[in-house]
Amino acid sequence: MQKRYRVTRNDIVDKKRGNVYRKISMYLIKKHTDLPLSEIGRIYGMDYAAVSQSCKRFGEELKKDKKIRGMIGDLENEILT
Repeated sequence: MQKRYRVTRNDIVDKKRGNVYRKISMYLIKKHTDLPLSEIGRIYGMDYAAVSQSCKRFGEELKKDKKIRGMIGDLENEILT
């Protein structure tokens, strides 16, 4: 994500409200790894329940936002190939 969308690690982990890069990275980590929510939360400075809730809300947001779905699809293709 960093190279393709020209974002830094700080952009990804920044806690500012509405940070789409943070949401995308958290969602993809949860979806494509076996890391427990508590470990994902440690990465982002959150507890496991906040990670779960954030990913759930982001999943709902994906249903409505075609642009973000496209970004997710591109990133998943890049990760999985």
